[in-house]
Amino acid sequence: MFLAPLLYRVGECFVPNPGGCRIGARPIDRIIDGVKALGVDVVYSSSDGYYHLKKRKAYWRRVLFSKTISHWH
Repeated sequence: MFLAPLLYRVGECFVPNPGGCRIGARPIDRIIDGVKALGVDVVYSSSDGYYHLKKRKAYWRRVLFSKTISHWH
């Protein structure tokens, strides 16, 4: 939620891998794919558990995400 404003204002940020809670896991793969498509360098460091993001150049483009359907039982 706050990746885009941080990258826009500062140009670089370090964000922890989101965890889960009672409402479930929070996958970040769609967000990472989206910012990569917009020209952001993304490196995940397993040693500290943070995503390191750095803005290269802003690209104006349409990013389409695939739908994932969850079945509730």
